[in-house]
Amino acid sequence: MLHKNMNTIIHGDSIELLKKIPDNSVDMILSDPPFGQNIGYGRGELGHRYIKNDDNLEWLPAFTKEAFRILKDKGHCVLFWQWRTFSTLEKEMIDKGFTIKTVAIWDKLHGGLGDGLVEQYEQIIFFRKGKARQNFYRPNVFKESRVGGGGVRLEHPHQKPVKVLKELIELCTVKDDVVIDPFSGSGSTAMACINTNRRFLGIELDEDYHKLSLQNVDKALGKVGLFS
Repeated sequence: MLHKNMNTIIHGDSIELLKKIPDNSVDMILSDPPFGQNIGYGRGELGHRYIKNDDNLEWLPAFTKEAFRILKDKGHCVLFWQWRTFSTLEKEMIDKGFTIKTVAIWDKLHGGLGDGLVEQYEQIIFFRKGKARQNFYRPNVFKESRVGGGGVRLEHPHQKPVKVLKELIELCTVKDDVVIDPFSGSGSTAMACINTNRRFLGIELDEDYHKLSLQNVDKALGKVGLFS
C-alpha cells in the first residue's frame, strides 16, 4: 500500500490504514492529532465545525503502536499537542518504545481566543525511534503567525502554517524521504512535502476535509485531477 498510494491523501480511519503500511518503511510521522479535550474547536467562520474524535483519546494506544512499527529506526514522530493531555501522550509513546528528544514551541506571535491569560503557543513534541538525530542546529522555538490572521479565512480550525511544517520536515528528513500525516486535515503537511521534495502520504477521516486537502495538493502540484 505504501508505494502504490504514495503522494496522495486517503480518506479513511488512520488506525486501520496504518495497519496496512509495512514495518520500518516511514522516515517521519508529522501530524496534528485531536487533543482530546472533550470540547469542539469549531470557529465561526467554519460554521462551528468540529474535529472528529476530539472528544476522546481512545485512538491513542493503537496509534502509538502502529507509529512505532512503521517508523524506520532513527526516524522521528513529531506531533503538535497541548499541555492538558501531554502526560497521557508521553506515557503511551514511551511505553511503545519512543524516547523524547525535546518539546519545542510554536510561537504564534499573537494570543488566542478567550479572556484573561490566553495561550500564544502550541507544543511540538519530538519523539524518536532509536538514535534519531536532527540534520542541523537550531533553537526549539518556531515563530510564525497562525493561519487565519489579518482577515484570512481558515480552511480548518487547526490549520498549521506550511512554513513551520516545512522547517520541521527539513530538520528531520532528506530529499525523497517518506513523510506520513495520519490526521492530515486540509493537507498542509502534504504541501510542505511538495515544497521540500519529500514523498508523502496523508490520511483524513472527515470527508469534507479530505476533498479540500486533495484540492490543495492539486494546486500545490499544479496538476489538476492528479488524484481523480
